[in-house]
Amino acid sequence: MLYEQIISVLNSYFETIMKDIPEDKREQVAESLELLIHALNKNNCC
Repeated sequence: MLYEQIISVLNSYFETIMKDIPEDKREQVAESLELLIHALNKNNCC
């Protein structure tokens, strides 16, 4: 139950952030985040 609540809060937070990004740039931002996460993981960060 707690897990589902945490996921719900995080999803709502993410949706709120994405709404503040112009719609035509959202895909670009998501792709950039994926690249950043990949680079961080590759370098044993976080």
